Amino acid sequence: CTLSLRASPAISSPFASSFAGTAKSAPLTAPIGVFVRLLESWYQLRQELEEHTHSTLTADFCEGAAKYVSGLRAFRLAAEEEDLDPELPIPCLDQAANQLGTRHGERRATEVAGAAIDIVGEVTPSLCEPLALLRSQLSELRAIFPSSSLRRVWRSLATAIDRWIYESVVRRATFSPAGARQFIRDARAILDSLVGVTAAPHAAMPRIAEVAAILRLSRTARHDILRMVNEGAGDALARRREEEGIHTMSDDEIQELLDSIVYA
Repeated sequence: CTLSLRASPAISSPFASSFAGTAKSAPLTAPIGVFVRLLESWYQLRQELEEHTHSTLTADFCEGAAKYVSGLRAFRLAAEEEDLDPELPIPCLDQAANQLGTRHGERRATEVAGAAIDIVGEVTPSLCEPLALLRSQLSELRAIFPSSSLRRVWRSLATAIDRWIYESVVRRATFSPAGARQFIRDARAILDSLVGVTAAPHAAMPRIAEVAAILRLSRTARHDILRMVNEGAGDALARRREEEGIHTMSDDEIQELLDSIVYA
């Protein structure tokens, strides 16, 4: 069992020898108890490999996006220079993908570009490279992991990134209207990074998806929801939550987000 990830070429090296050694330890004539222990060892090794892969990919993304997190002022200072539709597909990341391919010389740049070329929207530049790397890593996992292991890894990875973006970016930033639109584009790019492993990325990263949904609302709609939250309008707010697809965020979190939007 070997695993090759460009971000960490030796990600599976601590496990490969263990798999090999375990596999040779039980001849066919061994008592049934030996095979039980063998299966238990393989199960433990599989679990360790999945956890190691999850932690490595999560660390790669968070480290790669550190510059993105450090630039939160850009969301507050974003000017209304262009009225771009956040749903408008504007290809980007070609340069980031090629740089990534050059850095990891064992992998052709075209392969990395193929994993990232369909990320759409005018993504914040500092987010492009970590997203390109994330997509290339998930693409490799699809090729070498069994479906059950792949599912567990990408779900835990999605949960970790969803929480990290929410805590490190959303809760710390203030948004001008233009900054809100920029985050929507970034959120869509992050969600789109999972399309190769799931048909429902919004369900895998619910906080990012719900923040984007709230930021997309008109100013009047935002004020209506904020009023409902402040007044404790339970039934009306519940209906509005259902209409907008906001199921994960608490009332306090919704209020915190709406209060972070500033108008000139």
